[in-house]
Amino acid sequence: MTGAANHGIAAPRVEVSAPVHHAVVLGCAQRRLLPEVASRLPAGVCVRVRGSGGGAVLAGPGWVSAVIRLPLGHPWLEGSLVDAYRRCAEAHVAFFADLGLAVRAVPPGAVPIANKALDWACFGSFGPWELADAKGRKLAGFAQRRTREGAVLGVGVLLAPVDWALLCAAFARPQDEPLLRARTVSLSELNGAPIEAETFVARWQQCLERAALA
Repeated sequence: MTGAANHGIAAPRVEVSAPVHHAVVLGCAQRRLLPEVASRLPAGVCVRVRGSGGGAVLAGPGWVSAVIRLPLGHPWLEGSLVDAYRRCAEAHVAFFADLGLAVRAVPPGAVPIANKALDWACFGSFGPWELADAKGRKLAGFAQRRTREGAVLGVGVLLAPVDWALLCAAFARPQDEPLLRARTVSLSELNGAPIEAETFVARWQQCLERAALA
């Protein structure tokens, strides 16, 4: 979800990270907002634009992300963009089940009607096959960019509660903070106890490598 350029893809590759410093990451269509968002951020918090679309996210504490690079001809890329999300979602649902966490993928026909007031934020609405808990709260978002060489899929997961107030302040929308908090849930909250980032990232990396290289 934090984005990565595609400079030729010879084989599937997975990169998983757990950033320790906050950064606001805009979707490519939000590029024009960069100066004003940057002007509202406190010292030490940067803003950047990813190569894929969608709404803004707040990387940093509580956030983990994966970049999955897939070459042309990879099974996940057979069919439409939405089909790739489905295959990615299926791998994640199985992974979270192994961790004892009940997570479901939201199919296209069941995507809730978006709240237009929150369309600036990635976690303000659902895209096809994004992940939710049993109460319909979003915990992971997907992004995708395709080129002649293949595709780059981005996955962002809420590992712990994030600072929604910081993100909302960056967009001058403090009134959206309680809405985002109510519409989202982290894996640690589902687990009933904190999940250690380093351990999670290692297991997630292994899971995605198995799925993407199969």
